Amino acid sequence: MGIRNQIEEQINGQLKGGIPERPLLTWPEIIEMSEYGCEFLSHSINHLHLGLVSDEEFLYELIESKKDIESHLGKKVLFFAWPYDNFSYSKWRLISQAGYRGAVRYGTGIEDLRTINLYDIKRVEFNSLIPPWNYAGYLKLYDFEIESQIDSHTKKVNEEFEIYYFIRNIGRQDEKISSIELELPEGIKFVGVSQEGDITQMPGINKGIYMWVSDSYVVRANSGLNLIIKLKGIKPIEEGLIKLRFTSGGSYIEAEDVEVTIVS
Repeated sequence: MGIRNQIEEQINGQLKGGIPERPLLTWPEIIEMSEYGCEFLSHSINHLHLGLVSDEEFLYELIESKKDIESHLGKKVLFFAWPYDNFSYSKWRLISQAGYRGAVRYGTGIEDLRTINLYDIKRVEFNSLIPPWNYAGYLKLYDFEIESQIDSHTKKVNEEFEIYYFIRNIGRQDEKISSIELELPEGIKFVGVSQEGDITQMPGINKGIYMWVSDSYVVRANSGLNLIIKLKGIKPIEEGLIKLRFTSGGSYIEAEDVEVTIVS
């Protein structure tokens, strides 16, 4: 295939509905973003599995990437992210030799500065599946804790059961919850809300999601409120996930999924 055909094929592959799409930033865009405080670090030249390449290839990939970014931005590049998270302890000795102070992993969690290892920095995975309004919740940048309790994670068909949720405000000021959402797997039916909880209102339902919306859900500082939902198994399922989330201050905050198996 000729160069012209390759270029045309690449361009056509980036069109959706006649609208061109670019998967990468241009250098002018990167320079402008850098001037506004966005930091750009290295990810190698050819996006190889750096844990598997030779020492010579490892140094080339990182040194040339560092030079390229620094020549465009005029700023030092001191860290890199392992492509594919192809991490290797055997390459640690080469990191400083390539001119870096450390390296970043992929999707290994939130780092603790008390125990940080600069050659093995944890990172929270961000991708296009996470909407911007959920960033705070995803990073746990809020003053809430959510606990859930269920007496058994295995239930029988036609058996009713309850899940107890407790939303705790660990901050120093009162916080308002604007909405609560409950998502159930197939095989589990919503029955109602226990009147023994703080929230006794029945939810609405939209596209299969149960929703509580109110201006009265205020969680006092260093206190909490509970929601007890009544459910019923209606057909066998294995490890069905019950999801609960709420919004506060414009951010989604998610509880840990409750896993339930329904047996005959």
